[in-house]
Amino acid sequence: MLALKTSKQTVERFAFSADGRYLAVAGSSWKVHLWDLAAKRLKAQTLPTLTGGTGAPGCQFDWLGFLPNGQLFSLSAMGEYVVHDPATGKTAQATLGRGRVGETAAEADCSAFYSTGWETRKWRFDGRKLHEVWNFKVQGHLRGGRGGSVLMPDGTLVSAVSNGSNRTWLHARDSTTGELRGQHHGANSLIRDLTLLADGKTLAFVREQEYCGPTRNAIMVGTVGSKFEPLVMVKKQGEKLYTSLALHPSGKWLAVGQADGVVRIFDTATWKEMVAYEWPVKPIEGVAFAPDGLKAAAGGEDGKFVVWDLDL
Repeated sequence: MLALKTSKQTVERFAFSADGRYLAVAGSSWKVHLWDLAAKRLKAQTLPTLTGGTGAPGCQFDWLGFLPNGQLFSLSAMGEYVVHDPATGKTAQATLGRGRVGETAAEADCSAFYSTGWETRKWRFDGRKLHEVWNFKVQGHLRGGRGGSVLMPDGTLVSAVSNGSNRTWLHARDSTTGELRGQHHGANSLIRDLTLLADGKTLAFVREQEYCGPTRNAIMVGTVGSKFEPLVMVKKQGEKLYTSLALHPSGKWLAVGQADGVVRIFDTATWKEMVAYEWPVKPIEGVAFAPDGLKAAAGGEDGKFVVWDLDL
């Protein structure tokens, strides 16, 4: 197990390179830290040119991942994106020019990106620049960059959208035209870490508790247009809260992060708990698996995060 630390921030997003050598880490500081896990050291640090260091607290990167060519791509909440090559150390930066970017999903080959902020937009990616394909105004807005957005196998884009009053919807759109296909009302609660399960139709997310009233914190599972049911739920005030989700590349396991520093892994066929890890990181604000499924990472406050080998 590696226990590492970035600059003082809340660590919320991770991205492993395809070979598992590099780990990109981002959170509330407007910086992306690239770690060489083999050398156990920080390899590079990138940040947007215009808004770096000026953003409000919260996760400031709405997409973080490695492109098929091995380059690191990050898209900030203010519409700036950075392409960094770990092999050469070269970085290219650009901006979308307008509007706030929200939850972002990508095609498997990263040829297109879909973002939901004040608008829902599709961007074509030519390897260096993003070019707008379509955009639609959104009633409400994306909440805090952590609701989630996923691209379904049938071409449906599903995104979590909030009206700013602790009420959330899942919007389902046609990824080709951008037209709204349907929506699911999330009641008086907030959605976090929307995740598509291996069957290509079932969604899971963290339902955050209401600001007022009974605790409703739970892991919810279901499909848009149908009823979402709680997989596990916090029933009393003071119990440990669920904070984050990640699906194993095999689709067999779902990792659930908790506020008390515990990461629980469930079998997605039976929903039985397989293993629980307790780490010196509280609260867990983000969790992720490596593409080969052999490693996982979890992070939290004060820039702390851990990387460990899985023993499933």
